Amino acid sequence: MYLRVEGLNKVIKGRTVLEDVNLSFMPNKIYGLIGDNGAGKTTFFRTVLGLTKYSGKFYIDGIEESNYRNDGFFKRVGVVMPFPKAYEKCTIQEIFEEHCFYMGIPEINRISSFLSRLGLNTNLNAKISDLSLGMKQKLNIALALSHRPDLLLLDEPFNGLDRTGIYNLKKVMNDFKQNNKIVIISSHSFRELEDIIDEVIVLDSGKIIASEDVNLFPEKGINSLDEFFEMMKGGEDDE
Repeated sequence: MYLRVEGLNKVIKGRTVLEDVNLSFMPNKIYGLIGDNGAGKTTFFRTVLGLTKYSGKFYIDGIEESNYRNDGFFKRVGVVMPFPKAYEKCTIQEIFEEHCFYMGIPEINRISSFLSRLGLNTNLNAKISDLSLGMKQKLNIALALSHRPDLLLLDEPFNGLDRTGIYNLKKVMNDFKQNNKIVIISSHSFRELEDIIDEVIVLDSGKIIASEDVNLFPEKGINSLDEFFEMMKGGEDDE
């Protein structure tokens, strides 16, 4: 898959949330989308998914997507975002069955295998409301991967995960990207991103102020994502 975004704008109640965003995402890469709270990271994901109105264009494999995303689009995308409150009363088994039906997954065991890889072994009759944040994250990630998507959107995926959970997630993401896949992660945890992402994108007040290959950091004298972020923010403030 190849994803291109052109001239993306989003205004909410008179406030510009995304402004003239132009980005390209290539396969076999993990991208880190970073920025302060309110920078527009989650809104960007929502526009990719067509969950909110926007102006601009999205191209997948060179073909423009309509503003209405069809079932074929969603079967190519895996998403990790907070569970809707309506799901809180559902059991893990019920969530599995609904997801498998919608995505056309022939066997529920595929989700269970991802849960095992992520270190979540729990009663399938447990309700979502009874799960810890970390357990919900692992379930969310397993669901996102189960239909073998081409694009993975992860909004704060490290929230609630312990050290082992983070390690397992990073391994799963590295394995995932190897097969011509794209991973886009938004996170406040720069430390967790540093050893997993290939490129970093800095979003500030709805604008892309920087995009860089992290492998070039050493030759540019950049020691960390924190340092890069502060450099870019400082440069923006000086303009």
